[in-house]
Amino acid sequence: MKNIYLAFIILATAFFTTACNAPNSGYANDNKDSVIKAEKIIKWLKSGKNVVLKNKTISGNLDFSKAYPVNKNIQVSSAYVNTELNFINCVFEDSVSAYNTDKDGVVSVTIFERNVCFLNCEFSKGVVFKQSDFRGRANFDQCQFRGPVSFDGANFRTGTSFCSSNFHGEVSFVSAVFNGRTNFLKTFFRETLMCQFTRFNDYTMFADSYFYGYTEFSKVYAPCTVDFTNAKFLGRSLFTNSTYVGGLKINKCEFKQGLSIIDNMFMRTLEMFRASIDGAVIYKNNIFVSEPNFSEIQHGDNYTIDNSNNSLIQQTILKSTL
Repeated sequence: MKNIYLAFIILATAFFTTACNAPNSGYANDNKDSVIKAEKIIKWLKSGKNVVLKNKTISGNLDFSKAYPVNKNIQVSSAYVNTELNFINCVFEDSVSAYNTDKDGVVSVTIFERNVCFLNCEFSKGVVFKQSDFRGRANFDQCQFRGPVSFDGANFRTGTSFCSSNFHGEVSFVSAVFNGRTNFLKTFFRETLMCQFTRFNDYTMFADSYFYGYTEFSKVYAPCTVDFTNAKFLGRSLFTNSTYVGGLKINKCEFKQGLSIIDNMFMRTLEMFRASIDGAVIYKNNIFVSEPNFSEIQHGDNYTIDNSNNSLIQQTILKSTL
């Protein structure tokens, strides 16, 4: 299993390398100043220049939706960023956004036509990429998110990676769509994580990640495998009203404050091999195509279970081994 995860890391690294190592020729950068104003970056984008910044501090609110004029004749105006973004080891002192509502009520969202890379960056305040459209690769590996983060309604059309990132505030991926392979390997969620109406269309990895706050995966649709192997859930965890076509793997996971698995459809299977659970478990009204794997479950001292109305599609009563 370790070899599989090692191979995944190597492939993911190679997959996102081109987004973070763009050539400097013809690219906008600034080798003189250690501090770059957000307005300067917007000017570069408006002039059609790719951005490559390394070891810089970005001052001022950076709003990518300002890279394109707002169309006052419509309620939702799209800003097109047609160039690559490469921020490596950068610190963003103020908020970073790709979504804005002006005084006239016009909503501006951002379409990123090419690769977007934030590698080992620190976001000191809030990050808002609501309804953003990432048409190239999106890489947020090894980033520190100090404030709240919203990717609500975002569309990731190709590969996406948040590997080894650290979210210190609340995180929301409500109604987000991940079309390519998605990597949350070894990611830390220190506050609430909300994934409601989220769609994972290709293999999604949350393995070895930490979830410190309330974690919710509800009304999720995943025609692929979603893998949480070796993850640690230190807060309450909820998996409900979702359809997992490719299966849900929560093998060798630790659940410190209980677990709810309610009203889900598992078209392949649910794997909970060698999981460790303490607290109240609510496990009911789930429908399975094949028997789930609950072998070698470890129960804590506070373990209780509410287990009812789980069944196979053939209407066979499922006898839980929890």
